[in-house]
Amino acid sequence: MASIRKRGERYHAQIRKSGYPSISQTFSSLTNAERWATATEVDMERNLYVAPAEDTSGELLDRNEKEVSPLHKSHEIEACRLKTLKKHLGDEIGVAPSRRPCSSFSDPRILSPLKPRQAPSERIQPPLL
Repeated sequence: MASIRKRGERYHAQIRKSGYPSISQTFSSLTNAERWATATEVDMERNLYVAPAEDTSGELLDRNEKEVSPLHKSHEIEACRLKTLKKHLGDEIGVAPSRRPCSSFSDPRILSPLKPRQAPSERIQPPLL
């Protein structure tokens, strides 16, 4: 359940729910604080709320390369693909990178013509994006 406190001229909303990290935000009006708290609690009830991540995409890709890739049969090839992805998305913060870095990575691969002896999967690399 959310608690909203007045702190000076602003309102501090805090939500504590089992299974989720404690989250809080400050608002200039009480109605905005109530709307945010209600919307966030509804998202938590429906399992739609995703806590903001502090890790960069590069850190997540590094962790994937060390922990997940070695379990796959083609981990050497996957490591090369992860390196390429890290070059394009490494500084993005959070789990879902913005559209611009993703499109700068995928658009040239999708739009380029096939080279001789190049499989379509090498061109667009669907498992990674």
